[in-house]
Amino acid sequence: MSRVREREIELLKKYYDIDEEKRVVTIPLKFDKASELIDDKIINKKNYIIDHDVLADMTSTLRRIPVGYTVDYELHIKDYEDYDPKRIVDSFNDSLELNNYNLSREHRRKILMAAIFLITGLSILFGVFVAKANNIFDNIANGDVFSEVFDIFAWVFIWEFITVLFLTPSELAINSKLFRLRVKTVKFYDENEKLLESIETGTTYFDWEDEQKLEKVAKTSLLISGGAFIAFGFKGLFEAIFDLIIAIPASSAAVSSGTVNAGEIALAVILLTGLSLLAGLIEIFGGVVALAIYIGKKNKKITIFSTIFAIVLFLIVALEIFTLVKDPSASNVISLTASIVISIIYFVAYIILLILKRAGNKKEKVEE
Repeated sequence: MSRVREREIELLKKYYDIDEEKRVVTIPLKFDKASELIDDKIINKKNYIIDHDVLADMTSTLRRIPVGYTVDYELHIKDYEDYDPKRIVDSFNDSLELNNYNLSREHRRKILMAAIFLITGLSILFGVFVAKANNIFDNIANGDVFSEVFDIFAWVFIWEFITVLFLTPSELAINSKLFRLRVKTVKFYDENEKLLESIETGTTYFDWEDEQKLEKVAKTSLLISGGAFIAFGFKGLFEAIFDLIIAIPASSAAVSSGTVNAGEIALAVILLTGLSLLAGLIEIFGGVVALAIYIGKKNKKITIFSTIFAIVLFLIVALEIFTLVKDPSASNVISLTASIVISIIYFVAYIILLILKRAGNKKEKVEE
């Protein structure tokens, strides 16, 4: 043990009982009344809600304990008033469990926000790349300035993605993990030092239900594929818009030379551009629906659209595989393979979530 660590343990021993062999720190907390533990702003005669400040104070104390040590909390309550110690213990566990579920929702929102920033940044970068490839900025006043501005916007969004995902810690996540990993027991005593109730990790307490691993994988896959579809959609929109910008002068030149009829070429341009824009919008909307499913949004319209989109994806994948087999050129292999892989991930993830949802509904009916 280093000199610094020895000194740290020496200081803690002045205030807490430390079992160095078992690496357990006992922290006693004193309360005059049981009501000091309860959030009195929320009225519920049947069940109690533990005050957030109590949990926050306990978590704050945990931060003082060296890594590698677990904690035994002893709550010494002089007067339990009319509160049932067993129900206080249950409420204590319920409050921690609710924090755990809040953490899951917060984590999904964080991932979603990061995905939106990344997709937006990459979409802008792709738009700038296509514009430069087609010399769009060369044909407008101050084109270089616009190009630089769009580049800066894109990298700002990408930096926000990094900040949200990696550089912004969640206080709720830190507190929840600290409690689950560092707290060994929480014991409740009366004024005569008699042990009334105890929470032990690894028992029914702290053993909270969470999403199945398969459901987590499916939701994450849906998030990734949905984000890819949004990116593909913006890619399609940019290409359609830039193709239209290039097609207008070319079409005018063809009409002027008398090579083609103005009505025919206008109809062709409108149809091709319109179909490209429609396809891009459908992909974007399909991706947005996937993100909505990821964060747990439940809506009949979302269910209907996601089902239709999944069926259409299945047909598109079959068509793309047929096209790839028929024309295995280098350009087709890269673009179609990427589209096929993303479509399959989306389709399979959606089917898995649909099966799990129906299985859950059947289980609820049986329990009723």
